[in-house]
Amino acid sequence: MTKYAKIIEEKYLVRDMYSKAVLNTDTSAIRRHEKRLQDLQKEEVRDKEINSLRSELSEIKKLLYTMITNKMVIGE
Repeated sequence: MTKYAKIIEEKYLVRDMYSKAVLNTDTSAIRRHEKRLQDLQKEEVRDKEINSLRSELSEIKKLLYTMITNKMVIGE
């Protein structure tokens, strides 16, 4: 059975006497932290998608430039 000891002057912190870990019992703070982590993960996914789109657009521009340049050379 796990026992917890209240940490003096810390309203939402307790120490697990078995593992000696300090635990936060403030559930609203934990939820806010989890939400921040989810938002950061979404932002990372969005950044990767934007970078992928930039790369693809760059590739399309290069292909168009090559097509235009080749057509000009062939047409001359």
